[in-house]
Amino acid sequence: LARTLIDLHVPTFPLNTDGIDVKGTNIHIHDCKIRNFDDIVVPKPCDTNCKLGNCTQDILVENIEAQGVGLSIGSVSPSPRHNCVKNVTFRNIKLSYPAKGVYIKSDPGDRGSGEISSIRFENINIFRPLWWSVWIGPQQQHQPGWNWTEHEECALDFPLGSSKGHCMAQKLVEISDIYLKDVAIDTPLLSPGVIRCNETSYVDPSHPSCRRIFFDNVTVTGESTNLPFGREYACWNVDQSEGHSSNPVPNCFGTVE
Repeated sequence: LARTLIDLHVPTFPLNTDGIDVKGTNIHIHDCKIRNFDDIVVPKPCDTNCKLGNCTQDILVENIEAQGVGLSIGSVSPSPRHNCVKNVTFRNIKLSYPAKGVYIKSDPGDRGSGEISSIRFENINIFRPLWWSVWIGPQQQHQPGWNWTEHEECALDFPLGSSKGHCMAQKLVEISDIYLKDVAIDTPLLSPGVIRCNETSYVDPSHPSCRRIFFDNVTVTGESTNLPFGREYACWNVDQSEGHSSNPVPNCFGTVE
């Protein structure tokens, strides 16, 4: 599709300008309008910073209109204290021209463990996403020109360009019980998304690091470049996952009529 930056309403993107970052428990974020240039709303793991618990959990985010870089979780890196974000619901949200829509991200690390679990996205409208509508996997943060032998982060341009082979999925952070229900992706610039997980998990080495991801009425409509995967998701190392009344269904999922 022939589009200019003005046509796409693309702002400049000064990174690290998150909208609302939260850590803790029993949090309600609602009735906001947000325009920023990094994560829109993002629950982050407590690590050593929470006094009332070790896990960021029990969070409801609802009734939001926004433009930014995603309804995000994380990033979550492994920790000896077991980093975790769980029991989070995003619902009734409209995103216009976001860089990402759904963005669940682990982070590098080789000690300890972590989890992202019981995350729900319900009644989400993603209009003209400029990058990935759905990204579940390692945080995209590797900067162009970095030495690949010194950095293990996932490339910002993965899986495009010269960095398409560089995106290490985290085996020490398990991602499980992720539910997308009534998610409408309208006129995406690219293919609908990426789900990239490790072939093994610290919880059970015989299973991949992502399990039980469910799409229910997740649809893609409107014109698109369909780059780089066509009208499909790129999907690696996912187990026990299903799509229902969704189009398309990630090819590593099962399908339920």
